[in-house]
Amino acid sequence: MNKEKIRYVILKETEKDELFNNADKSNFEQPDLGFGWEEFEEQVNFLVREGYLTKPFYAGDTIYYYNSKLTEKGEEYLNNNKLHVKAYKFVKEIKEWISL
Repeated sequence: MNKEKIRYVILKETEKDELFNNADKSNFEQPDLGFGWEEFEEQVNFLVREGYLTKPFYAGDTIYYYNSKLTEKGEEYLNNNKLHVKAYKFVKEIKEWISL
């Protein structure tokens, strides 16, 4: 998966405050998102460094998202990348359908 799509998924899920709560290396592979822990960590660091997200709390191999929020720049990114919305919803629907 390319970096733009990974960033979109991270920002969208942070906005919803669901999927990445207390994400850690050992349980990260459970939701099949098309990218691994290393890519996830790299893109979270990018999004924080570039001002799209407030910094989450790190402890060992766990990233706690309960205090990480989208910045105005992150909200703009989501609004400006509407093309990823359709692909993101489609992938999410397929994953839900497969899990049935």
